[in-house]
Amino acid sequence: MECPMCGAGPIKILSEKNGIKNIKCDYCCYAGEVVDKITMSIMKAEAEGRGRAMAEDEVKSKIDAAVSAKVGEIRSSGGGEAVYDKNRPAVLEISCKFQGGGSSGTGFIINRFEGYVLTNTHVIADEKNNCLAESVVVRTSNSKAYPADIIAYGKMNFYDDLAILKINCGTALDREVTLGDSNSVKNGQPVFLIGNPIGQGISITGGIVSDNNRRFDAGPMIMIDASSNPGNSGGPAFNSDSKVIGVLVAGTPANVAVGMYYTIPINHAKEFIRSAEQKIGKNILPKL
Repeated sequence: MECPMCGAGPIKILSEKNGIKNIKCDYCCYAGEVVDKITMSIMKAEAEGRGRAMAEDEVKSKIDAAVSAKVGEIRSSGGGEAVYDKNRPAVLEISCKFQGGGSSGTGFIINRFEGYVLTNTHVIADEKNNCLAESVVVRTSNSKAYPADIIAYGKMNFYDDLAILKINCGTALDREVTLGDSNSVKNGQPVFLIGNPIGQGISITGGIVSDNNRRFDAGPMIMIDASSNPGNSGGPAFNSDSKVIGVLVAGTPANVAVGMYYTIPINHAKEFIRSAEQKIGKNILPKL
């Protein structure tokens, strides 16, 4: 409760009776009686000749309406539909050409003004032949295709399977994702994947975090049960607040067969990005 004189709060409530509070403010030293909003509404209604029951019903209706509005806000901000609508423009289809073949995958925009994109190394590199893609093309949500340069890439050891691309489009892109904090990820929390499965276009799947600290030799991963397929690699894993908590790197065939998928923690990806910034001498992430 705030002081009616200086607005400071919270303030001390010395006593309370019938909704009337006797208060004292330690900031401006005001002391006296104040009436809470509900009691004030009832008193006003009674003064206008309406009955107490009618006044209480009006207050209850206002409270119910406020609760309903808040529930609606929570549903719209935390569900898969909201996550998809907000972030679909920031997720890209990636197509690569190699000598004698090609591949497809997913990437997501981390700086819409400079055109930087995060994905997996194994999307833009051929491990078998130890070479990078001869050409990389990204397709945006409005079906426009742009060539992209490979700026940095890590090892294909699961944990460091990260790469940064720069789109050559000459203009700002529509949307970029918001990077979250993978240290705050909890087991059982919802997770949503947006990606390009089997190279057939962007779609969304959802599930939960199965283990926020699944240990591997190269480093800890986030295990999830949200369905994924080849082509989803390099895509973002979102929490209910539409923040990226990981970069999907799929999993071993045995794990995928039983619904165990893995994402690289986004905090590790941030370290990779900062290292790349030092190497190229430019900011990759937008300045705060």
